[in-house]
Amino acid sequence: MRKFFGFIHFEEKTVQRLSNVALAIFLLSVPFSFVYPLNFLETNRSFTSFSFYNVYLIDLAAIFLLVVTLINPYWHKKSILTLPLLFPFFAFISFWWSGSPLLSALWGLRLILIVAALTSAVRLIEKEKYYRWFFKILIFSGIIESLIAIAQFIFQRSLGFYWFGESHLGPNILGLTRISDWLRAYGTLPHPNILGGFLLFTLVATLWYKPAKYEKLFLLIQLVTLGLTFSRSAILGLVLIIILNRHLLAAYIPRFGWQKQKKALTILFLFLFIVLLARSPIQNILSGRDPSIRLRLEYAQASYHRFLDSPILGRGWGTGPIELPAYSSYPFYTWEIQPVHNIFLLALSDLGLIGLLVFLYFIYRTLKGPRNIWHSLFLAYLFIGLFDHYFLTLPQGIFIFYASAMLAFVPERSREKTPLKVKLNRTSLPSG
Repeated sequence: MRKFFGFIHFEEKTVQRLSNVALAIFLLSVPFSFVYPLNFLETNRSFTSFSFYNVYLIDLAAIFLLVVTLINPYWHKKSILTLPLLFPFFAFISFWWSGSPLLSALWGLRLILIVAALTSAVRLIEKEKYYRWFFKILIFSGIIESLIAIAQFIFQRSLGFYWFGESHLGPNILGLTRISDWLRAYGTLPHPNILGGFLLFTLVATLWYKPAKYEKLFLLIQLVTLGLTFSRSAILGLVLIIILNRHLLAAYIPRFGWQKQKKALTILFLFLFIVLLARSPIQNILSGRDPSIRLRLEYAQASYHRFLDSPILGRGWGTGPIELPAYSSYPFYTWEIQPVHNIFLLALSDLGLIGLLVFLYFIYRTLKGPRNIWHSLFLAYLFIGLFDHYFLTLPQGIFIFYASAMLAFVPERSREKTPLKVKLNRTSLPSG
């Protein structure tokens, strides 16, 4: 019997180690995700094109984490968060009526895998050791990503980290985003805007976890890199988070009264104004002549007509880029064939009124949750989602969008040097 129980104990320790490894691989695969393109399914594709058919490292990492957590006896005691999975499931079954069933099934399956794996991860961090491991990895990812992005901006080229998801960057590659002749910071993510969204996430993780050492330095590095992305939406998202959490200014700058807060906010808005001018003159933005604004308007118009053709169930998840030439006469470059840059229009045109209502119900239940900095980040992502699509189309965006919603329900703990055992309030978690 002793040997038997000894064997059981060894097995549980092994599973716990596997859980640590699986969690680490899953979290690190978000920013550092190698992409294997299924080129045989696509034509007329370049390095800067938006890919329809890819296999990401994070897809495999999500499967690994799900398998490990299913054999974890601790996780078995927990209920499954069904609400976050409703929209991904509906997106997946849209292959049934989609004009491109393989594409809809692949994109829908990725949504299910990442959200399910994230659900497992959030359940695991009820335990203190998983909680520390989770946030340390996220903060580490933000710092490493920032250092890579800063180096890219200085040298104006990629650093050779292609196996970690870095794009091919250089002065002679068409389709890259620039400020005048300066290449914006990409990191190992597909686009500077996505890097901006990811850095917002790791900034909030740093503020939430409060690492005992180098906290202000970590925040400064990530803030500088966020500026180098020149992502207008991400910087506006940061402004929204600061406005909703003004106490942060007083917490990180001694004797920071209301007058100094106003000065800091003025400087922040001035910085934002400079970024807007650097990206495009104000008159071009307001008139719609700004290239990125013009593209977004074309995407929106095409999505509106797609919705009119299939208002109830939509045209099928992920089919927007493939159908774009049929619904717009605008002369898009190959790298401009992308989903509509608005997550609400995306849900409406791809999944119809039913899909949009399911998506809005998830948002409504999340916003009814606790008011903390993750709640503010989720609001910021909803704002950014008015101008971009990656929260529902790319694995990095799917992770940070749904993670901000789920982490809003995780109770805050003290600094890592004085850990507390706190259990999740199951009654406050969104469930079906």
